[in-house]
Amino acid sequence: MKLRTGNVILAAGQQPAGRLICASNRIAGAKGQAAKITHGGVMYIYKLEPYIIETTSISWNGKKGFQINNYHEWLDHYKGPAWVREIDRRLYESVVARFIQKHKLDKYENGFSGAMALLAAGMGGHHESLMKIWEFMGWQTTTPHCTELVALLFNYCDRSSFDVHHMPPYKLWDGGEFDQGLYGTKLGKAEQVKE
Repeated sequence: MKLRTGNVILAAGQQPAGRLICASNRIAGAKGQAAKITHGGVMYIYKLEPYIIETTSISWNGKKGFQINNYHEWLDHYKGPAWVREIDRRLYESVVARFIQKHKLDKYENGFSGAMALLAAGMGGHHESLMKIWEFMGWQTTTPHCTELVALLFNYCDRSSFDVHHMPPYKLWDGGEFDQGLYGTKLGKAEQVKE
């Protein structure tokens, strides 16, 4: 596997929040390994070093929200298996750097509204009505969750035009909805990098 800006990183967290995301994935109809995916991020190569761009409420380093972590350190500390899907044509580092500047202060919306937004995103064909209820009740989140951030970055780099508020983690797995929405690039099969 080549370390490239734009590789998609997938993980199956073992924390209680990860188990809830797995349950939501299964309710939405995710099967096999896709149902176990709880987190996503994007690889970013900076000064020849690989990093992971992600947003999370649970971090090994005490940070919350949008963050960039050294990929190798992240792998060492992440509690659970991880995979990388190699991109065939890297994302341009200069464009990704602008995206980072734009989002570097984004906080992670956890708590009730964050959980409800993630649940609604994972509900497959039922999410539209749930999203309208969440919006009406004031539960709509404004900053993206992890896999929504992946979709937002690919949109920003003109490789997709996803509705980012409907992107649960399982859709990043091989052959999922994320793959079908890409243009001008492809992702390879998930290669396990941590057991």
